[in-house]
Amino acid sequence: MRILLIKMSPIDGLNSSTLRTIALANGLIKLGCDVHYLTVPMSGCHVLNESNNVIGKIKLIRTSHNNIYESLTSNSRRHSLNKVIVTISRFIYHKFFIYDYTYKIVKNININILNEKKYDIIISSSDPKTSHIVAKKLLDQGIECNKWIQYWGDPLANDITNKTIYPKWILKFFESKLLKSADKIVYVSPFTYKQQVRDF
Repeated sequence: MRILLIKMSPIDGLNSSTLRTIALANGLIKLGCDVHYLTVPMSGCHVLNESNNVIGKIKLIRTSHNNIYESLTSNSRRHSLNKVIVTISRFIYHKFFIYDYTYKIVKNININILNEKKYDIIISSSDPKTSHIVAKKLLDQGIECNKWIQYWGDPLANDITNKTIYPKWILKFFESKLLKSADKIVYVSPFTYKQQVRDF
């Protein structure tokens, strides 16, 4: 079975959602699946996971960088004034934008990044939520699959870490559009699942 696993944070990074997705990839490999993993490049602001044992077992596909983000974060490490500017910029960005820095990468995603155009299953894994947007864009561009599964960590509208100024009903609108596109939705937490069933 050929599976496309989409995760818009670097596979080399060290955070809970990436570790969860790597565990999923390892499980699929043990079941005999051919796993293709679409991810973003590592950047200087991410912590490297030196014990990642899945990279050699999958077909790894990396998107392009977000050059503006890369430039800002690399400059902030060299100059204290730039660090202040980046901190303020990040604060403003997270107030006025629903998605993280990977959204710019997602907007430019093209089906030709993939060598294969047909998969048995596509699994988009968040966070970040842009992983689901990538899957939708690739499907709209003609990629074929038998089933698209959205694998959610934190929800969008009910995410307690969300810093945006937008009211919950707007976030629910965008989240609802994503959820309706999937063939199946899986939540990591039973509590999140119950809350999502109640709200949607």
